Amino acid sequence: MAVYSITYDLKSPGQDYSALHKAIKALGDYRHDLESIWFVDTHLHPEDIYYKIRPAMDNNDNVFITKVSSGYYGNASNDLWTWLSSKGLKA
Repeated sequence: MAVYSITYDLKSPGQDYSALHKAIKALGDYRHDLESIWFVDTHLHPEDIYYKIRPAMDNNDNVFITKVSSGYYGNASNDLWTWLSSKGLKA
């Protein structure tokens, strides 16, 4: 398993995020501490993640998926740092 960051930009005004959120939650253990960034612990590869969540997005929406590794830094909730650490990732 690996932790991936999923970042998206939904272009349509008034976009309903519920279908996308449901699709992301179905991928595995997750954290959603930042508005349009999710962290997911899953056995899937980035391309597989993309094809699982893409049906919940419009054609003009953007998404970026990347593997999270140790050596991260930022300002977020302590719960996120604890969760990442529990996945074997170190700041």
